[in-house]
Amino acid sequence: MKALLSILGILISLQNPAQETRPQAQQIEKEEDRCCCSTYETEQCLFKVEKSVDAELDRLYRKVVKDWGPKDAAILRKAERFWIEYRDANCEAETATYEGGLIAPSISGSCRIRLTRQRIEEIKSIYFQSH
Repeated sequence: MKALLSILGILISLQNPAQETRPQAQQIEKEEDRCCCSTYETEQCLFKVEKSVDAELDRLYRKVVKDWGPKDAAILRKAERFWIEYRDANCEAETATYEGGLIAPSISGSCRIRLTRQRIEEIKSIYFQSH
């Protein structure tokens, strides 16, 4: 057991130091990462980011629907309606864990931004590749 702990200690100490000194510029910063300060300011900032991300999703969705035939577009519309219901319900549940707290609106906005960004990536990788 002591030998195992010693080996584990050595492995931990050999971590790549380059990862710790990586410049901040190489890390991808999202718009919402810049939302800060008071609760009100954060909520207002997240609201703007959410509108921007929603607009991007809408733009991609409309492009796919336009490029597809009526039958395929109808299937995608149905999927999108269900996805919106899922996003809203999921974020409502996530926000409920902070019910009564001042941070609840920020949790809601962050959740909607996160899930909408995931949906944007799904649309890019699935629906633009299919046709």
